[in-house]
Amino acid sequence: MTARPDIRIDELVAALSAERPGDPQVAALTREMSSFATELRSLGTLLVEEVASSGGDERFAKLASLVATLENRFGAVPEAAAAVRGAERLLYSWEELASPGAAERDPSIPSWGPAAFASTTEIIGGAGFPCIFGRRAGLARTGWTCFVESIADDAGKDRVRRALLQYLAHIDQLPVHVAVQQPFQVLVKPSGRILSVVEYGDQAWDLFQYLHDHDEQPWPADTPTDPDTGTWSFCFAGRELFSNVSNPAYKITKSRHVGPCLAFAMQPRKNFDVVADSATPQGHYLRERIRAKVEAYEGRPFESDELGAFGSDANREWKQMVRQEGDEPYPERWCPLHIRRQPKPC
Repeated sequence: MTARPDIRIDELVAALSAERPGDPQVAALTREMSSFATELRSLGTLLVEEVASSGGDERFAKLASLVATLENRFGAVPEAAAAVRGAERLLYSWEELASPGAAERDPSIPSWGPAAFASTTEIIGGAGFPCIFGRRAGLARTGWTCFVESIADDAGKDRVRRALLQYLAHIDQLPVHVAVQQPFQVLVKPSGRILSVVEYGDQAWDLFQYLHDHDEQPWPADTPTDPDTGTWSFCFAGRELFSNVSNPAYKITKSRHVGPCLAFAMQPRKNFDVVADSATPQGHYLRERIRAKVEAYEGRPFESDELGAFGSDANREWKQMVRQEGDEPYPERWCPLHIRRQPKPC
Protein backbone atom coordinates (compact mmCIF):
# COMPACT_ATOMS: atom_id res chain seq x y z
CA MET A 1 0.00 0.00 0.00
CA THR A 2 1.33 3.49 -0.89
CA ALA A 3 2.34 5.57 2.14
CA ARG A 4 0.26 8.63 2.95
CA PRO A 5 1.66 11.76 1.25
CA ASP A 6 2.35 13.55 4.55
CA ILE A 7 4.35 10.57 5.90
CA ARG A 8 6.23 10.16 2.64
CA ILE A 9 7.13 13.86 2.56
CA ASP A 10 8.41 13.65 6.17
CA GLU A 11 10.56 10.66 5.21
CA LEU A 12 12.00 12.42 2.17
CA VAL A 13 12.76 15.62 4.11
CA ALA A 14 14.40 13.62 6.92
CA ALA A 15 16.54 11.70 4.42
CA LEU A 16 17.54 14.91 2.66
CA SER A 17 18.41 16.59 5.96
CA ALA A 18 20.62 13.63 6.95
CA GLU A 19 22.36 13.69 3.57
CA ARG A 20 22.89 17.47 3.53
CA PRO A 21 23.13 18.68 7.15
CA GLY A 22 23.19 22.45 7.54
CA ASP A 23 22.07 23.08 3.96
CA PRO A 24 20.01 26.30 3.97
CA GLN A 25 17.75 25.05 1.18
CA VAL A 26 16.91 21.91 3.13
CA ALA A 27 16.21 24.04 6.20
CA ALA A 28 13.90 26.25 4.13
CA LEU A 29 12.10 23.17 2.79
CA THR A 30 11.62 21.87 6.33
CA ARG A 31 10.10 25.20 7.39
CA GLU A 32 7.76 25.17 4.39
CA MET A 33 6.57 21.67 5.14
CA SER A 34 6.02 22.55 8.79
CA SER A 35 3.93 25.53 7.68
CA PHE A 36 1.96 23.27 5.33
CA ALA A 37 1.18 20.85 8.16
CA THR A 38 0.05 23.71 10.38
CA GLU A 39 -2.24 25.01 7.64
CA LEU A 40 -3.70 21.56 7.11
CA ARG A 41 -4.45 21.23 10.82
CA SER A 42 -6.10 24.66 10.74
CA LEU A 43 -8.32 23.51 7.89
CA GLY A 44 -9.25 20.52 10.00
CA THR A 45 -10.27 22.83 12.83
CA LEU A 46 -12.43 24.84 10.44
CA LEU A 47 -14.06 21.63 9.27
CA VAL A 48 -14.85 20.69 12.86
CA GLU A 49 -16.51 24.07 13.39
CA GLU A 50 -18.43 23.77 10.14
CA VAL A 51 -19.65 20.29 11.04
CA ALA A 52 -20.79 21.53 14.44
CA SER A 53 -22.84 24.33 12.88
CA SER A 54 -24.14 22.41 9.87
CA GLY A 55 -27.86 22.01 9.40
CA GLY A 56 -29.70 19.36 7.40
CA ASP A 57 -28.73 15.81 6.64
CA GLU A 58 -27.53 16.40 3.08
CA ARG A 59 -25.15 19.19 4.04
CA PHE A 60 -23.80 17.03 6.85
CA ALA A 61 -23.38 14.08 4.51
CA LYS A 62 -21.34 16.18 2.08
CA LEU A 63 -19.11 17.40 4.90
CA ALA A 64 -18.68 13.85 6.12
CA SER A 65 -17.63 12.74 2.66
CA LEU A 66 -15.14 15.60 2.28
CA VAL A 67 -13.62 14.93 5.68
CA ALA A 68 -13.30 11.21 4.93
CA THR A 69 -11.59 11.99 1.63
CA LEU A 70 -9.15 14.38 3.32
CA GLU A 71 -8.49 11.92 6.13
CA ASN A 72 -7.86 9.02 3.74
CA ARG A 73 -5.59 11.15 1.52
CA PHE A 74 -3.54 12.92 4.17
CA GLY A 75 -4.47 11.42 7.55
CA ALA A 76 -4.08 14.88 9.04
CA VAL A 77 -7.48 15.84 10.45
CA PRO A 78 -8.52 13.18 12.99
CA GLU A 79 -10.44 15.74 15.05
CA ALA A 80 -12.65 16.56 12.07
CA ALA A 81 -13.20 12.89 11.31
CA ALA A 82 -14.16 12.22 14.91
CA ALA A 83 -16.58 15.17 14.89
CA VAL A 84 -18.24 13.86 11.76
CA ARG A 85 -18.54 10.29 12.95
CA GLY A 86 -19.32 11.03 16.56
CA ALA A 87 -19.89 7.73 18.36
CA GLU A 88 -21.37 6.06 15.30
CA ARG A 89 -19.79 5.02 12.03
CA LEU A 90 -22.11 4.30 9.11
CA LEU A 91 -20.05 3.25 6.08
CA TYR A 92 -17.27 0.73 5.61
CA SER A 93 -15.33 0.15 2.40
CA TRP A 94 -15.14 -3.41 1.11
CA GLU A 95 -11.38 -3.09 0.88
CA GLU A 96 -11.23 -2.28 4.60
CA LEU A 97 -13.62 -5.08 5.57
CA ALA A 98 -11.69 -7.62 3.50
CA SER A 99 -8.38 -6.81 5.17
CA PRO A 100 -7.26 -9.17 7.99
CA GLY A 101 -8.07 -7.95 11.47
CA ALA A 102 -10.49 -5.21 10.37
CA ALA A 103 -12.81 -5.80 13.33
CA GLU A 104 -9.91 -5.70 15.79
CA ARG A 105 -8.73 -2.38 14.40
CA ASP A 106 -12.19 -0.82 14.41
CA PRO A 107 -14.47 -1.85 17.27
CA SER A 108 -17.41 -0.08 15.59
CA ILE A 109 -17.67 -3.05 13.21
CA PRO A 110 -20.32 -5.33 14.78
CA SER A 111 -19.25 -8.78 15.92
CA TRP A 112 -21.43 -10.46 13.30
CA GLY A 113 -20.30 -8.12 10.50
CA PRO A 114 -17.04 -9.70 9.24
CA ALA A 115 -18.53 -13.19 8.80
CA ALA A 116 -21.67 -11.83 7.13
CA PHE A 117 -19.61 -9.63 4.82
CA ALA A 118 -17.23 -12.48 3.93
CA SER A 119 -20.12 -14.83 3.15
CA THR A 120 -21.89 -12.25 1.00
CA THR A 121 -18.86 -11.13 -1.01
CA GLU A 122 -17.77 -14.73 -1.53
CA ILE A 123 -21.11 -15.46 -3.19
CA ILE A 124 -21.19 -12.20 -5.16
CA GLY A 125 -17.63 -12.70 -6.39
CA GLY A 126 -18.12 -16.39 -7.12
CA ALA A 127 -17.96 -17.97 -10.56
CA GLY A 128 -21.28 -17.79 -12.34
CA PHE A 129 -22.87 -15.11 -10.19
CA PRO A 130 -25.12 -13.35 -12.70
CA CYS A 131 -24.73 -9.68 -11.75
CA ILE A 132 -21.65 -8.67 -13.72
CA PHE A 133 -21.23 -5.35 -11.92
CA GLY A 134 -21.76 -6.84 -8.47
CA ARG A 135 -19.24 -9.59 -9.20
CA ARG A 136 -16.62 -7.10 -10.40
CA ALA A 137 -17.12 -4.95 -7.31
CA GLY A 138 -16.96 -8.02 -5.08
CA LEU A 139 -13.70 -9.22 -6.61
CA ALA A 140 -12.14 -5.74 -6.62
CA ARG A 141 -13.51 -4.85 -3.14
CA THR A 142 -14.75 -1.47 -4.36
CA GLY A 143 -18.19 -1.31 -2.70
CA TRP A 144 -19.47 0.18 0.55
CA THR A 145 -21.38 -1.52 3.35
CA CYS A 146 -23.70 -0.31 6.09
CA PHE A 147 -24.29 -2.75 8.94
CA VAL A 148 -27.59 -2.47 10.79
CA GLU A 149 -28.83 -4.53 13.73
CA SER A 150 -32.47 -4.42 12.62
CA ILE A 151 -34.77 -2.50 10.30
CA ALA A 152 -37.86 -3.43 12.30
CA ASP A 153 -37.69 -0.07 14.10
CA ASP A 154 -37.18 3.52 13.00
CA ALA A 155 -33.70 3.71 14.56
CA GLY A 156 -32.42 1.01 12.22
CA LYS A 157 -34.19 2.47 9.18
CA ASP A 158 -32.76 5.91 9.92
CA ARG A 159 -29.26 4.50 10.17
CA VAL A 160 -29.67 3.22 6.61
CA ARG A 161 -31.05 6.59 5.50
CA ARG A 162 -28.07 8.49 6.88
CA ALA A 163 -25.59 5.97 5.48
CA LEU A 164 -27.21 6.27 2.05
CA LEU A 165 -26.86 10.05 2.17
CA GLN A 166 -23.16 9.73 2.97
CA TYR A 167 -22.68 7.19 0.19
CA LEU A 168 -24.40 9.43 -2.38
CA ALA A 169 -22.29 12.41 -1.30
CA HIS A 170 -19.18 10.30 -1.86
CA ILE A 171 -20.28 8.82 -5.18
CA ASP A 172 -21.13 12.27 -6.57
CA GLN A 173 -17.43 13.17 -6.49
CA LEU A 174 -16.39 10.27 -8.74
CA PRO A 175 -16.30 9.87 -12.52
CA VAL A 176 -19.14 7.67 -13.78
CA HIS A 177 -16.83 4.85 -14.88
CA VAL A 178 -15.47 4.69 -11.32
CA ALA A 179 -18.79 5.24 -9.54
CA VAL A 180 -20.50 2.34 -11.34
CA GLN A 181 -18.05 -0.04 -9.64
CA GLN A 182 -18.91 1.24 -6.14
CA PRO A 183 -22.33 -0.09 -5.08
CA PHE A 184 -23.94 0.61 -1.71
CA GLN A 185 -24.83 -2.45 0.34
CA VAL A 186 -26.90 -2.80 3.51
CA LEU A 187 -26.48 -5.96 5.59
CA VAL A 188 -29.08 -6.57 8.30
CA LYS A 189 -28.03 -8.72 11.25
CA PRO A 190 -29.26 -12.30 10.76
CA SER A 191 -32.21 -13.07 13.00
CA GLY A 192 -32.50 -16.13 15.22
CA ARG A 193 -34.48 -17.89 12.50
CA ILE A 194 -34.79 -17.59 8.76
CA LEU A 195 -38.01 -15.78 7.94
CA SER A 196 -40.16 -16.37 4.88
CA VAL A 197 -39.63 -14.63 1.54
CA VAL A 198 -42.83 -12.68 2.19
CA GLU A 199 -41.70 -11.57 5.66
CA TYR A 200 -38.34 -10.39 4.37
CA GLY A 201 -40.14 -8.65 1.50
CA ASP A 202 -42.40 -6.81 3.93
CA GLN A 203 -39.35 -5.57 5.85
CA ALA A 204 -37.74 -4.42 2.62
CA TRP A 205 -40.79 -2.46 1.46
CA ASP A 206 -41.09 -0.90 4.92
CA LEU A 207 -37.52 0.37 4.59
CA PHE A 208 -38.09 1.78 1.11
CA GLN A 209 -41.26 3.51 2.36
CA TYR A 210 -39.35 4.97 5.31
CA LEU A 211 -36.61 6.28 3.04
CA HIS A 212 -39.23 7.97 0.87
CA ASP A 213 -41.22 9.38 3.80
CA HIS A 214 -38.06 10.89 5.33
CA ASP A 215 -36.51 12.15 2.10
CA GLU A 216 -35.76 15.87 2.37
CA GLN A 217 -35.85 16.37 -1.40
CA PRO A 218 -38.91 16.24 -3.65
CA TRP A 219 -39.51 13.32 -5.99
CA PRO A 220 -37.79 14.06 -9.34
CA ALA A 221 -40.21 15.88 -11.63
CA ASP A 222 -39.51 13.63 -14.64
CA THR A 223 -40.00 10.34 -12.75
CA PRO A 224 -43.55 8.97 -12.43
CA THR A 225 -44.91 8.43 -8.92
CA ASP A 226 -46.93 5.37 -10.00
CA PRO A 227 -44.83 2.17 -9.62
CA ASP A 228 -47.00 0.47 -12.25
CA THR A 229 -45.38 2.59 -14.95
CA GLY A 230 -42.56 1.49 -17.22
CA THR A 231 -40.36 4.48 -16.42
CA TRP A 232 -40.88 4.40 -12.65
CA SER A 233 -37.82 3.98 -10.45
CA PHE A 234 -37.36 4.24 -6.72
CA CYS A 235 -35.88 7.65 -5.92
CA PHE A 236 -34.08 9.16 -2.95
CA ALA A 237 -32.31 12.49 -2.45
CA GLY A 238 -33.40 13.63 -5.90
CA ARG A 239 -31.90 10.61 -7.67
CA GLU A 240 -33.29 7.51 -9.34
CA LEU A 241 -31.74 4.47 -7.68
CA PHE A 242 -31.20 1.01 -9.08
CA SER A 243 -32.14 -1.17 -6.10
CA ASN A 244 -32.52 -4.85 -5.34
CA VAL A 245 -33.08 -6.99 -2.27
CA SER A 246 -31.69 -10.42 -1.35
CA ASN A 247 -32.52 -12.69 1.57
CA PRO A 248 -31.60 -16.16 2.90
CA ALA A 249 -35.12 -17.59 2.40
CA TYR A 250 -34.75 -17.72 -1.39
CA LYS A 251 -34.13 -21.26 -2.58
CA ILE A 252 -35.42 -21.26 -6.16
CA THR A 253 -34.57 -17.62 -6.83
CA LYS A 254 -30.91 -18.38 -6.13
CA SER A 255 -29.47 -15.14 -7.50
CA ARG A 256 -31.17 -13.30 -4.63
CA HIS A 257 -29.63 -15.48 -1.94
CA VAL A 258 -26.28 -13.89 -1.09
CA GLY A 259 -25.68 -15.15 2.43
CA PRO A 260 -27.28 -15.13 5.87
CA CYS A 261 -28.47 -11.51 5.83
CA LEU A 262 -31.38 -9.57 4.46
CA ALA A 263 -29.31 -7.49 2.04
CA PHE A 264 -29.95 -4.39 -0.04
CA ALA A 265 -27.90 -3.20 -3.01
CA MET A 266 -28.35 0.32 -4.38
CA GLN A 267 -26.60 2.78 -6.66
CA PRO A 268 -27.59 5.80 -8.76
CA ARG A 269 -29.36 4.67 -11.90
CA LYS A 270 -27.64 7.35 -13.99
CA ASN A 271 -24.30 5.63 -13.34
CA PHE A 272 -25.61 2.13 -13.93
CA ASP A 273 -27.45 3.08 -17.11
CA VAL A 274 -24.36 4.64 -18.67
CA VAL A 275 -23.14 1.10 -19.33
CA ALA A 276 -26.40 -0.91 -19.05
CA ASP A 277 -28.97 1.26 -20.83
CA SER A 278 -31.03 -1.18 -22.88
CA ALA A 279 -31.58 1.54 -25.50
CA THR A 280 -27.92 1.27 -26.53
CA PRO A 281 -26.30 -1.73 -28.28
CA GLN A 282 -23.85 -2.17 -25.40
CA GLY A 283 -26.57 -1.91 -22.77
CA HIS A 284 -28.83 -4.33 -24.65
CA TYR A 285 -25.98 -6.82 -24.92
CA LEU A 286 -25.18 -6.54 -21.19
CA ARG A 287 -28.81 -7.02 -20.14
CA GLU A 288 -29.19 -10.05 -22.39
CA ARG A 289 -25.95 -11.45 -21.01
CA ILE A 290 -27.13 -10.91 -17.41
CA ARG A 291 -30.49 -12.49 -18.23
CA ALA A 292 -28.76 -15.59 -19.64
CA LYS A 293 -26.49 -15.79 -16.59
CA VAL A 294 -29.48 -15.53 -14.22
CA GLU A 295 -31.25 -18.37 -16.03
CA ALA A 296 -28.09 -20.50 -15.94
CA TYR A 297 -27.47 -19.69 -12.25
CA GLU A 298 -31.05 -20.47 -11.21
CA GLY A 299 -31.52 -23.32 -13.65
CA ARG A 300 -34.87 -22.05 -14.94
CA PRO A 301 -36.34 -19.48 -17.32
CA PHE A 302 -38.16 -16.53 -15.82
CA GLU A 303 -40.69 -13.98 -16.98
CA SER A 304 -39.26 -11.03 -18.89
CA ASP A 305 -40.76 -8.45 -16.54
CA GLU A 306 -38.50 -9.76 -13.75
CA LEU A 307 -35.54 -8.29 -15.60
CA GLY A 308 -37.22 -6.02 -18.10
CA ALA A 309 -35.84 -3.15 -20.13
CA PHE A 310 -36.18 -0.02 -18.06
CA GLY A 311 -38.57 2.41 -19.74
CA SER A 312 -40.48 -0.16 -21.77
CA ASP A 313 -44.26 -0.24 -21.37
CA ALA A 314 -44.18 -3.74 -19.91
CA ASN A 315 -41.41 -3.08 -17.40
CA ARG A 316 -42.23 -2.90 -13.71
CA GLU A 317 -39.13 -1.91 -11.80
CA TRP A 318 -40.54 -2.89 -8.40
CA LYS A 319 -40.67 -6.51 -9.54
CA GLN A 320 -36.90 -6.70 -9.82
CA MET A 321 -36.40 -4.77 -6.58
CA VAL A 322 -38.06 -7.50 -4.48
CA ARG A 323 -38.49 -10.63 -6.57
CA GLN A 324 -41.00 -13.37 -5.95
CA GLU A 325 -39.82 -16.87 -5.13
CA GLY A 326 -39.52 -19.17 -8.10
CA ASP A 327 -42.50 -19.21 -10.42
CA GLU A 328 -44.94 -17.66 -7.96
CA PRO A 329 -46.90 -15.07 -9.97
CA TYR A 330 -46.93 -11.38 -9.09
CA PRO A 331 -50.36 -9.91 -8.32
CA GLU A 332 -51.46 -7.48 -11.01
CA ARG A 333 -51.09 -4.50 -8.67
CA TRP A 334 -49.03 -5.36 -5.67
CA CYS A 335 -46.27 -2.81 -5.07
CA PRO A 336 -47.06 -1.38 -1.61
CA LEU A 337 -45.14 1.89 -1.96
CA HIS A 338 -47.07 5.14 -1.66
CA ILE A 339 -45.15 7.85 -3.48
CA ARG A 340 -45.68 11.60 -3.16
CA ARG A 341 -44.24 14.30 -5.36
CA GLN A 342 -43.28 16.57 -2.42
CA PRO A 343 -41.53 15.59 0.84
CA LYS A 344 -43.76 14.57 3.73
CA PRO A 345 -44.20 17.48 6.21
CA CYS A 346 -42.31 16.95 9.46
